Amino acid sequence: MSKTNKDWHAQHRMPEHATAEQRLAWHRAHAAACGCRPPPPDIQRQIEARPNGHRGAEAQAKPDRAS
Repeated sequence: MSKTNKDWHAQHRMPEHATAEQRLAWHRAHAAACGCRPPPPDIQRQIEARPNGHRGAEAQAKPDRAS
């Protein structure tokens, strides 16, 4: 682990009551900008499972609209 990037932490607060997607995005950005500590194991698994930052294709598919 490296030194904490205090400026980054001050400017990038985790939202209160963050959703799972917000937590994942925050930890992804944190890992890129600050090496103070690794993400929690559950978040790390999600980052590895979704390397491009998106949910699976099934979550992105738009539902058919009934006319």
